[in-house]
Amino acid sequence: MDVDRSSIGETNVLSTQDLAPCRNQNKTDFIKDEYSLNILPDNTTSVVSNIESDNLTTDYYEYEQGQANIIITRPLIKKWRGEGKQVLMYLDDGLGTHTNEDICKTVSEQVRQDLIMSGFVPKNEKSKWSPLKNLVFLGYSIDTYQSIVKIPDDRIQKVLKTIEDIEYYTLKYRKVHARLVASLVGQIVSMSYVIGNVAYIMSKHLSIDILEKTSWNSCIVLSKASLIQINFWKENLGRVNVKSFTSDFSCQSVVYSDASNTGYGGYIVETPFNIAHGMWSECESTKSSTWKELNAVKHILLSMVDILKDKRIKWFSDNQNVVSIVAKGSMKPELQDIALCIFENCLTHNISIDAEWVPRTFNEKADFISRIIDYDDWGVGEQLFTYLDSLWGPHEIDWFANDDNHKLTVFYSRYWTMNSIGLDAFTVNWNGVNGWFVQWRSLLTSH
Repeated sequence: MDVDRSSIGETNVLSTQDLAPCRNQNKTDFIKDEYSLNILPDNTTSVVSNIESDNLTTDYYEYEQGQANIIITRPLIKKWRGEGKQVLMYLDDGLGTHTNEDICKTVSEQVRQDLIMSGFVPKNEKSKWSPLKNLVFLGYSIDTYQSIVKIPDDRIQKVLKTIEDIEYYTLKYRKVHARLVASLVGQIVSMSYVIGNVAYIMSKHLSIDILEKTSWNSCIVLSKASLIQINFWKENLGRVNVKSFTSDFSCQSVVYSDASNTGYGGYIVETPFNIAHGMWSECESTKSSTWKELNAVKHILLSMVDILKDKRIKWFSDNQNVVSIVAKGSMKPELQDIALCIFENCLTHNISIDAEWVPRTFNEKADFISRIIDYDDWGVGEQLFTYLDSLWGPHEIDWFANDDNHKLTVFYSRYWTMNSIGLDAFTVNWNGVNGWFVQWRSLLTSH
């Protein structure tokens, strides 16, 4: 969640004298919990938005306000930020930062005095008023030496202990309480700021299993997919536990994709001759539009994976559900399986996809490609191929084919498909190759 609250301050800033009467109200105790911290890279009022902002102070305090406690802190935040102080407060936690250590000390003392004069009672044993370069704030470890944010070890160990408990009950009783599985999912998702969207997509099958039960005390027999996801976190949680203060949001390639009732299509902007296209089967054509659009992303990715590997991709789709599912997965098992396939292939080929919605009017080329009807999609039967291959084979390359009709593992196609090794057989030297030719009907009728 966004903890930058400067935009919701009061219209008129109350002075410390205005706030002083509040100290006689009833004391309110707050229980601390683990919160998600969103550091905005370009916002100077957010925490550690600049790599050089490496002097930090945190303020932990108890205060003596009643129901107006949150409203009272707003004018203070507005006052500090109006004075140029980079200060953040969330309930009873606060943090300030500055690039200069001496100025950071001065700001820290001024903030502490403002809090005291406003009726707050700082808890000195939990406060850190001197500048630090490494501290834990709102459940995140901020390290300005290395310019990174991490999940503290105690939270990591808590997740691993929960996994250990789930594995114990699963092994001994073949089932586990829904409450324990939900606890694991909650812990993982709460780390999403650091570990990214993998927190969502690699916990969706666990969430699907949980929703099958009506009570937290019900017992779950975990699916195979859920057990795989649990093992993933057991092996990889420590490896993904790091986030840099700065992120590279640039892309090295741009892809547009779309799906129609007859097929799918997509292309790479910087190399527009790299087009992927395929037709839906009769069964696939009856699926939902979200299923088709999501499958289009999968098929296009796998068709051009050798071109896209080791790149950051900006992927445009005119289906908003697809954008969300590619990033976080889906609670519908068949859509989640597709999203998981996309994620796993990106992981395997070092591809980073940033999916973004685009209006249909900006996606006309991909829409046109998806509506192409391939009348050349035909081939000979297996029995005939086997007979001819025994006469004149073995054949090495199927020159005119696609994923649905190729007779050899090595084949060329008109458009990129998931298994083709290249486009347009007429651009390749055929010398010395015993090729299999089942020409497109359009070529036969054009001569």
